[in-house]
Amino acid sequence: MRPTRSLLLAALLGFLTVSLSGCPGCDHTEPVDWFEPRDMGSYVFDGAPELEAPDRLLFLGLVEGETATRTAEIRNVGRTGLELKDFLVEGPFDLHFPEYLDAPPSRLSPGQTLLAQVSYTAFDEEPRMGTLTVISDDPENEAHEIALLANVELPCLTVEPSNRLRFGSVVRGERAERTLRLTNCSEVVVAEVALVDFEDDGGFRLLDDGDRAGVTRVIQPGQSAVVPIEFHPQEVRPYRGSITVLSEDEVSPEVVVELEGDGAPPHCPTAVITASSLEGNAIANPLGTLQGEPLEIISLDGSQSFAHGGASIAEYEWALVGRPADTVVDLGEDGDVIWNSLYLELAGIYEIELHVYDTEGTRSCEPARLTVEAVSGDGLHIQLVWDTPNDPNRHNNSGTDLDLHFRHENGQWNASPWDCYWMNMNPNWGDENNDDMNPSLDIDHIHGWGPENINLKIPENGVTYGIGVYYFSDHGYGGSYATVRVFIDGVLQLEHQNRWMTNWQFWHVANITWPDTMFTIYDQITQGFPN
Repeated sequence: MRPTRSLLLAALLGFLTVSLSGCPGCDHTEPVDWFEPRDMGSYVFDGAPELEAPDRLLFLGLVEGETATRTAEIRNVGRTGLELKDFLVEGPFDLHFPEYLDAPPSRLSPGQTLLAQVSYTAFDEEPRMGTLTVISDDPENEAHEIALLANVELPCLTVEPSNRLRFGSVVRGERAERTLRLTNCSEVVVAEVALVDFEDDGGFRLLDDGDRAGVTRVIQPGQSAVVPIEFHPQEVRPYRGSITVLSEDEVSPEVVVELEGDGAPPHCPTAVITASSLEGNAIANPLGTLQGEPLEIISLDGSQSFAHGGASIAEYEWALVGRPADTVVDLGEDGDVIWNSLYLELAGIYEIELHVYDTEGTRSCEPARLTVEAVSGDGLHIQLVWDTPNDPNRHNNSGTDLDLHFRHENGQWNASPWDCYWMNMNPNWGDENNDDMNPSLDIDHIHGWGPENINLKIPENGVTYGIGVYYFSDHGYGGSYATVRVFIDGVLQLEHQNRWMTNWQFWHVANITWPDTMFTIYDQITQGFPN
């Protein structure tokens, strides 16, 4: 325990959770008559769970003795709870769950995500293959297989979304557009990516060249192709279809993406998000963008949403549908609330959606969607996060302690004044009257996961700076996977992911020279600080 360190910690934000309980003594054993929205016919509740997960994890370019870790995001995108029955691993791969010490949860609520980490240590540079099978009660995907491919050079194509493209409710006679993104995830050309067997019942259309029969693509390594699809309902009813993607991918040569949309009656309610940050305000009606800074809390307001025909808004449905890697932050409030908030834990892109329901039970035809970009306003922004497999909870006051270090060329590691770290959070390296020329550590996490950020608005010309990480204490939880990212003027320029570290080790990540922003990669682990 560091005697002075607790004095440096800021008070953590608390969230007030309000629980709404049902009426005592009420008998809920009788069947419920679901509402029948006007002009929609009988409403049928589709309550099936649905598992969404990648079809492969790639471990490429590994040399003998090198260890790499990849993360699979397993998500319940259905409307009822998903039972997770088992996880089976075949091949020379290790599976662990970074958020759970003993065992993963046996159930995922709708919208809930589980992170599964798979590690591989290369015996040599030869290809190795295996599988991770997720056993669940998804009625259409009871055994989802994730291919584990190490040093395998095969054609690789990812399709996003991989199993279902939802258009939501669209007013009859109007149009909505969604896209399929096809990405070449290999180092070889993926040729003749064909969209064939396009089937629908009158509502969907491929927009590429107006060709409904099929579209062919040739995708270069690392590149993506976007295929737009239009939904144009003419009736008030559900519409269903599918599109098949054929490619040279040997793991998934045929991917069938289901298409879902609902023709809605006129005058469905309109969802509107108003948001504010330190940078300003934004309105999403239906789309909007907002810029913030890492570690800021932005305010979200759905009160500007409105209904038609004398109805009013009765329910608010918020969702965080996109967030940066290495964060599991969620919206500040759950359930039906008018006002919400979001903590921008890391730099990156966050995407928020809001649906509303009116007093007639009609859902908004499309969500309001707000894109929030958390960008550091500093010239140089360095970020450290870490995962600890044996730490079951990243949100409590118990965990591992890693420290970010940023050293001026005049100094030594772990020594003031020329190393910026937890004991020297605001050193004076330039003009004492101009804080923009001095680095600062904005937060010091001593209980796991991070982030820790160091910012320098105006680096000194002609100076080389060092970037490093020290494992101060594992607090009994063992080793951790450290990730460091370097942003220059808000743009990610360097990223080192999942470096395995143990107690009292120091990781010299890289040096950067200013103003030409040239990186020298070290990626060296030593026991203790180097001389």
